[in-house]
Amino acid sequence: MRKDTLAKFHETWDNLHPRPGAGRIESFRPDGLTGPWSVEIGTILGRRRPDPARPGMTVTGSPVPAPPIESGQEVYLGPGVTLMSHGTYIVATRSGYVLWESHIIDVVPQYELPEVEAASTPLVVDGDLYVLGSIRGRSLVVSGNLIVAGDVRQAAVIVGGAIQVQGTTENSTVMIGLEQYANSQAWHHIARIIDGLYDLELTMTDLERIAHQSVTGPRFGTTLAQVIATKFTDVLESVQWLNQALTWPGLRWREAYTRLVHELREHLSEARLRETFSLAALLSLRTHLELLDSESLVEEIRLGRFPLATQLQHVMQSQIDSGGDVTIGMARASRISAASVIIQEAVVGGFVSGEHQIRAAQLGTEEGTETTVEITAPQGLLETEVAFPGVVLVHHGTRQILTTPQVGVRLGPEPQTNVDTPA
Repeated sequence: MRKDTLAKFHETWDNLHPRPGAGRIESFRPDGLTGPWSVEIGTILGRRRPDPARPGMTVTGSPVPAPPIESGQEVYLGPGVTLMSHGTYIVATRSGYVLWESHIIDVVPQYELPEVEAASTPLVVDGDLYVLGSIRGRSLVVSGNLIVAGDVRQAAVIVGGAIQVQGTTENSTVMIGLEQYANSQAWHHIARIIDGLYDLELTMTDLERIAHQSVTGPRFGTTLAQVIATKFTDVLESVQWLNQALTWPGLRWREAYTRLVHELREHLSEARLRETFSLAALLSLRTHLELLDSESLVEEIRLGRFPLATQLQHVMQSQIDSGGDVTIGMARASRISAASVIIQEAVVGGFVSGEHQIRAAQLGTEEGTETTVEITAPQGLLETEVAFPGVVLVHHGTRQILTTPQVGVRLGPEPQTNVDTPA
């Protein structure tokens, strides 16, 4: 066979086979730049060089679809970037620092505050935040990472990325995982509203029986506005929370749910109640809340976040919740839950729950302070250098109470002989 005929044969044969896309993305990061890449809105960050996937064909002429991109090879664009010029150039849609990873490209805003003082309204930050001082008496929502050089006291902090507190965390709540927290709290408040509207229906039925007429219109609206303001504050608080959470950054709420929240707020407003109150409208909204899909109310948004480990120094009388790993210097009378918990010094009092691992230098005290530590996964591992009487160890449902000091306790999937008999 002649060489040119053979080459043509191979080309034809190759064209019969489907081929996945093989595009690449080129970064325009300035040469010689060291450290983070800071850009302004509108900056061209790079270029997309597509090589589209190609379908194939069998020898009989039947089409063969192109294979999809292998899982884990996709590159996503975060909310801080977009494609322009016919999908070729990657452009910053906000100012900040460029995150250019193998799986995501984004521009992350970074802010700095001297401190966060007490206030009744939450502080909401889209991006990363560095607090030079302390956070006191305020709710704080951060879509990215949070670093606090001082203390966190009597505060509620929710972060989408990770948190580091170099001072003391006391009488506070710290939630790591904005999407999970927002979704669970939304369902909690929806349940409160549904229960409250059932109670409201009974209240209005009583009023109707007393008045012998329909409970619709401005006459009853005036009375109802006063009743709701004094007797149904839990409903109003929950509607306010749901409406406020709609403005949190890094979240995309489902459209049907968002519409319901807006309608609830409108129908329960004092002006609407006094002017055109309709019990039927509120009961209809209650039904729609009950019929909401039980899945997540929040749609996933892929966000770029700079890697940061969650670390807290001294935790006192606080609640820490995380779906990832948490490192804590010392914990006293606190409730801590995470996938993995590392306590560098001691856990004294309270409850610590880890899914895969808990490691602590010390559990409890010589005084016998009740301290509970639990591993939830069957293959999870619990280790401590010393554990004192009053410590309760729970491993995948098996409960053990220590009555004597223990040294080198290790609970895992292997049988154990150096802890007290289960109670």
